[in-house]
Amino acid sequence: MATIELTKDNFEDVINGSTQVVIDFWAPWCAPCRAFAPTFETPRCSTWIPVPVGRLSAATCGRMLA
Repeated sequence: MATIELTKDNFEDVINGSTQVVIDFWAPWCAPCRAFAPTFETPRCSTWIPVPVGRLSAATCGRMLA
């Protein structure tokens, strides 16, 4: 399963569409977040995480998190 870029438009659909979802909260200014991004984006990720994997940018969706 490919990594899903979560936005305010698709967040509820993704969360409600599965019993479990892995969410990577990240920010473009966060060096550890950028370093971990390739791990989440590899095709291997879908084999060891058999649930939807989403990425949520704290920089663009900060109001959603409040």
